[in-house]
Amino acid sequence: MPAQTQQESLNRFVDKYKKDKAFTFAYMSKNLVEVAAQTDVAEKDWQKLQNMVKNIGSLSILATDCIPNARAVYREALAAVPVAVLTNCPPCATAKTTCASGHNLTAPP
Repeated sequence: MPAQTQQESLNRFVDKYKKDKAFTFAYMSKNLVEVAAQTDVAEKDWQKLQNMVKNIGSLSILATDCIPNARAVYREALAAVPVAVLTNCPPCATAKTTCASGHNLTAPP
């Protein structure tokens, strides 16, 4: 899948949920990312973040604490992520199986 098509798929997913009250949406423009990458910092954690963001154009963050249809939304998000990204990602050792409200995130929808 071409890179632009992959980005469009992710953008459609974010656009679908970013105004939903169950989600929090944040966006860092390319200019803000560049400022962060040029900042001289000494703290180790900030340096790690700085090294990560210096190679990206912009950053969109979509988050939610707990929604009843979490499994379906997760599958939808996963389908929007390029396969090449997923194959380079190690399994998450801290993945939750339930949310704060007790919904089972691993059960089929």
